[in-house]
Amino acid sequence: FTGSSTTPPAGTSPNSGSVTDLTAPGNTFPTASNNFGSGAGGLNFTTPVLFTGDDNANSVTGTEFADILSGRSGADFFDGGLGNDSISGDDGNDTLNGGGGSDTLNGGTGNDTLIGSLGTNVLNGGAGEDVFVFSGTNAEGGDLITNYSTADDLISLDKTGFAAFTTGSGPLGSSFYVYSSTVSITQLELTLTGPSIMALFDGASTKLYYDSNGSTVGGSSLFATVDVNLGVSGNSELFLF
Repeated sequence: FTGSSTTPPAGTSPNSGSVTDLTAPGNTFPTASNNFGSGAGGLNFTTPVLFTGDDNANSVTGTEFADILSGRSGADFFDGGLGNDSISGDDGNDTLNGGGGSDTLNGGTGNDTLIGSLGTNVLNGGAGEDVFVFSGTNAEGGDLITNYSTADDLISLDKTGFAAFTTGSGPLGSSFYVYSSTVSITQLELTLTGPSIMALFDGASTKLYYDSNGSTVGGSSLFATVDVNLGVSGNSELFLF
């Protein structure tokens, strides 16, 4: 780890700007006895953390600052915590969670899971079969998904947050999805006839909306902008869990 700490570990000086955690390869950080906080076992970091992992499976949760977390070839788990973080999995099948703030997540090579969580985030899965997880919509607007592959990637929706989907888990059925590249979302809602239409994709802007009340006008919320056009069969890109 690199950062400023008022309670450094042995061998480093206060506010030296460089603090190294010597836990065994692949261990979890923080723990109750070794953490970023100001309590027992805390390093009391006062600046953003720069973390570079080893080739094992690293598990790191960041601070309230704008941290930079990077893995290597292991199957890493990174949670940015609060702050506007930059998180990179690099190689391996990684799980990246932005936490609070508006974060930038890069999966790199491997089959990664990217969770923007709160804020307005940028999600780049990189190479491999990646999954972009959404637990619901939020008032801050949707995330931006870049480098999306319709051949390899999926957008996964938690039915707890997308409660209007009453169907079972699995790929979203075509009866729940509507697409248009010629009219606005407001105009598109006016054309809906089926009460079960809950996912709307605007092909002109490549924005993906969730509609909580089906064919009733209103109720649509933007939750993702995708850098490719999902098209008329875009329901096959959406998976409910």
